[in-house]
Amino acid sequence: MKFNDMPYQRPDMKDVKSHFEKVKNDILNATSAKQLAQVILDYENNFSKDLNTTISLSHVRYTINTLDEFYEKENEFWDENSPIIENLTVEVAKAINSSKFKEDLKKEFGEHYFKLLECSLVLNEKAIPYMQKENELVTKYSKIIANSKIEFRGKTYTLSQFTPLLQNIDREFRKEAFAARTKFFEDNQDDFDSIYDDLVHTRTAMAKALGYDNFVQLQYKLLKRTDYDHNDIAKYREKILKTFTPLSVKLRQEQAKTLGIDDFKFYDKALDFKDGNSKPNGDCDFIVSNAQKMYRELSEET
Repeated sequence: MKFNDMPYQRPDMKDVKSHFEKVKNDILNATSAKQLAQVILDYENNFSKDLNTTISLSHVRYTINTLDEFYEKENEFWDENSPIIENLTVEVAKAINSSKFKEDLKKEFGEHYFKLLECSLVLNEKAIPYMQKENELVTKYSKIIANSKIEFRGKTYTLSQFTPLLQNIDREFRKEAFAARTKFFEDNQDDFDSIYDDLVHTRTAMAKALGYDNFVQLQYKLLKRTDYDHNDIAKYREKILKTFTPLSVKLRQEQAKTLGIDDFKFYDKALDFKDGNSKPNGDCDFIVSNAQKMYRELSEET
């Protein structure tokens, strides 16, 4: 089925809550590890999968056209209700994690399954209003970006349409293009600053409501980082600074030589060669068909 043909229907939240409650009760009332495993697989491969597909379908169609009134309303619905659903999934996770068959399930699903499960347990109903506010702010930001209009040399572009202009072989053209792009962000600076400030305060408040000192600590759990923490990231940043920053400088110097530029500027970064950047060999249909051919030739293991 093609993406455009996929049906979308907003679910009734009463039905959603009822189904989550049934799953939780089935987990708690399971009389064997085998029965419990089947309940979990049915939940994850059917109900949860279908619900997440519906949410993703709405989100993608909204981002394709943020002016679509129908999907704008659907996006508002999910901004409000996806945190509620997230909390319901946590309740299911708690039931699984507290099961007397947990050790048997580890043999079935592996230790890592439960490590990921435990990460989700940091959330509770206290987080819902903060997550709803977070969604609202992210949507506000997305609208500004998606509805961008940049006037340049007699034409109007969106931010995504503007990218090729920044790769123009004419240096003065690139400089003017970057200035026009920068003006868009300057014109919307107050909105961006307000969104960012509200987002920081909202996320910090959520983290503290859940017992964390800051959002960074909470986010490691929300992103399900089970095998490294902020100390490892600090070491990684040091390695980047010592190893890759000098390499990046060297590559920019080589790029400047390739372009024949003595005073390399930020508006030169997007151009790789004097005669222009590489272009796709063929149109959209050609690229898609070749990508399909490549993926179909991959082995099942891959």
